[in-house]
Parts: sequence; C-alpha cells; structure tokens
Amino acid sequence: CLRPAQWEFPVASAILAPTVSVLVSACIYLVWLLFPDVDDPAQRGFRQLMILLGLAVSISPIVGLLVLGRFMKWHMVAAALPGAALAVGFTVAACIAAGRLYQDFNPSE
Repeated sequence: CLRPAQWEFPVASAILAPTVSVLVSACIYLVWLLFPDVDDPAQRGFRQLMILLGLAVSISPIVGLLVLGRFMKWHMVAAALPGAALAVGFTVAACIAAGRLYQDFNPSE
C-alpha cells in the first residue's frame, strides 16, 4: 500500500515514464532501420540482440542517475527531472540518426 509520505515516487514516475517510453520507441526504430530484413533469420536475431543492447545502453544512465539520487538522499522528483532531460537528449539523438538512415532507406533492397 502506498503511504502519503511516498508521494514522490508516483510523481517521479509520471515525469520519467513518457520520456523513457519515447526513448524506447526511438531506439527500436533506429535499430529497425539498421537491420530491416524480416525474412533473414540471422538478421532478425541480430536485430533483436541490438535492440536489447541499445535499450540497455540508452536507459542505464537514467537508471544510474536515479540510483545515485536515491543513495545521495535526493528528492525523487529532483532526480527524475535530470533523468527526463537525459532521456529527451538521447531521444533527439536517436531520432536524428534514424532520420539520416531513413533518407537513404530503400525497402526494395
């Protein structure tokens, strides 16, 4: 049961959840453009592995920031705001990279 003293956790989650979900979508789209062939089983397996690696690399600094904030006794909302800014920055970088890949994307290849 959530006590009233723990209000900071749902507020921090409400700040981080939208930015992290958009980051996850951008990372998956970027890897999908790198390995688009769905008929090749080797490429499909490698794409799934690269999605896992991309998500781990992109989300681990945000989780590390939250863990650091928890150990330093920061308010969770104060730790979530830089985490959200970091997620937005990673999302912009992934979207720029995916946009450049999409310019040269030819689905008939």
